[in-house]
Amino acid sequence: MTNFLPNLAFEDELLHPERSFARGTQAAIADLAPLMALVANPIDRVVVAADSVPEGVPPCLQHVKFVHVNSPSADSKGSPLVPWGWTDRAIALAKKTGQSRHPPLTAVHAANSRRFLSTFDKVVWKNGQYENADETFGRECDSIQQFNDIVTHWLNAGNKRLVVKPQISHAGRNRIFVDTLALNDQQQGWLKKRIDDGVYVEPWVVRQQEWSVQYDIPSPDCEPAAPQFVGVTQLLNDSEGRYAGNILLGAETVPNLTWIKQQAEEICTNAQAAGYWGPLGIDSFQFHDSSGNEGLRLCNDINARFTMGRLALHLGGFVRDDKFGAWCQFPQRCIGSDRAKYVDPEKNAAKILAGLGLENVSVVRTSPQFVGGKPVRTTTLLLTGPSIAELTQAQQVLHGTL
Repeated sequence: MTNFLPNLAFEDELLHPERSFARGTQAAIADLAPLMALVANPIDRVVVAADSVPEGVPPCLQHVKFVHVNSPSADSKGSPLVPWGWTDRAIALAKKTGQSRHPPLTAVHAANSRRFLSTFDKVVWKNGQYENADETFGRECDSIQQFNDIVTHWLNAGNKRLVVKPQISHAGRNRIFVDTLALNDQQQGWLKKRIDDGVYVEPWVVRQQEWSVQYDIPSPDCEPAAPQFVGVTQLLNDSEGRYAGNILLGAETVPNLTWIKQQAEEICTNAQAAGYWGPLGIDSFQFHDSSGNEGLRLCNDINARFTMGRLALHLGGFVRDDKFGAWCQFPQRCIGSDRAKYVDPEKNAAKILAGLGLENVSVVRTSPQFVGGKPVRTTTLLLTGPSIAELTQAQQVLHGTL
């Protein structure tokens, strides 16, 4: 039996192990935490907060038992703990079960940093075919003068908008956008707080398609020792680059996967050499720059932890051979804390799509109905249909109406 710990606020825990989370953040984590059951086996447990036990669990999550963090099952000696990502809190819980094996936190921190990513943030340009994987996409800087030089360079190159990211961030949070060196007070405060640790400046480009490849890096005593490719999904993001879902598709349908995997395997090998082992996800995207040139960014994000894309791969069995699948997150609006006002998103979504002529798209709920006795504020649905275009359209429609 394995205990899975869905510490989805991994990056915040890693940076601020003593900080408590705001109530809204805790609620959002609690809504999505049960989804880690997707990577678990029938004899396993998913450890959730004592006040966040799920109810109305859909079939895809019913093969495991949900236990709260102080229950005997969570403390069982000899039961290994597998967290979303390794942090001080996860290590402390693992030690309660007698487990001492985990990657060093220094390696976890390094593998999730922009500094590590910068080494592999290469672009290949399409000139008949993709070639020349030497140019970097973003730039790291650790001084105000270097920041000003980099921003000036990107703006003079024709980029009208830049995004600035800290060393560790996720899901499109904790970043600023700039279009001039004349930063406002909020931007200046954000930058001064983070510049000594280094920030990462990138041009904001028009993305065509995005992909997420998933790997497992074995622990030092495992065979085979080489990183193992697990699978690939296409990413769905909103207009600001925030995560919205994953499209399930065969690896053979991903263009330029050879380029992507070649870079990904180099990343995994270097992360392993630095001491990290466990799940690792790498995002990439195809884009057009300010001059209309088409490029492929080989490494947009490195996540040395589990990812939603990794969970999505375990829903492949729910997609028939003649269909594609899209696993998507949606906010549930106007529910409050009244259980009687819960609206079934599966039925609601099917009704909306049928009314728009998208009856070929089927809907399956993959989230609990209630967490801690309250209706969830964030739900997930698996959409299946005959084409990626229809699924993308369905996701966009439902994101604005559910």
